[in-house]
Order: sequence, then structure tokens, then C-alpha cells
Amino acid sequence: MKSLILALLLVPITSTAGLPPKKKGYVPDETPIGYQSAEVAVSEVPKRPDIRECSQLAPSMTSCATDAKAATNWWIFQRGHEFHPSIVRRRIEISDNQHIVKTAVLCGSSTATCGRLNLILRAMDESS
Repeated sequence: MKSLILALLLVPITSTAGLPPKKKGYVPDETPIGYQSAEVAVSEVPKRPDIRECSQLAPSMTSCATDAKAATNWWIFQRGHEFHPSIVRRRIEISDNQHIVKTAVLCGSSTATCGRLNLILRAMDESS
């Protein structure tokens, strides 16, 4: 689990140069991820036309980024990862002279495993 947290902390969402300061804390994204299931999202997100690049973060975990204007990262947990099938979307919004990283999760694993994923994401945002 520590290696996953480290991998996630090392992933820049996009360049934040020139942005106002980051609002601290976990901010859920109310905008739906837009796929009928986590399994479908894991398969389809890397094929989206707005994806600029994808890179392997850790075994069975990929990060895909859109262009800087959209400022969105997708973390994809593939077969072999404890969180599979799951996907996390993190996107930047500017509000009240600060940037906010909004997080949406579509988790297709067990309730307990999805709970752990959410705890990791919350802890990560609370510490940054």
C-alpha cells in the first residue's frame, strides 16, 4: 500500500505553474465519470480522443492525461492490481483565487477494497 501512495503522490495532475495556490483537502467531483461500469471505463478511457498521453505508474496502474486546457488525469487500475477494476478521475478547477483538485472514483472491486482506495485518495489530498 505504501508503494501505491508513493506512486500517486509522484503523479503531477498537470503542470500547476502559474495557478493560484491549491485548496487543501479532498474535494469530491460531483460530475459523473460517464461510463456504465468501472470495467468499461478501464478499457475505454485510454482510447478517448482527448487523452494526450498514458504512462505506467506501477504494476497494473496507468495514468492518462488530457491536454493542459482540460487539466484532467485518469488513474486506471488494471487486471492484477488490488483495486481492479477501478478508475479515478482528477481534474483542476480554479475558484476563489485557488485551484481545486476534484476527484471522482468509479470502483468495481469489493466494498472493502473500494473503501481503502477512497481512504488513500482522501489521505493524499489532506496531506498536500
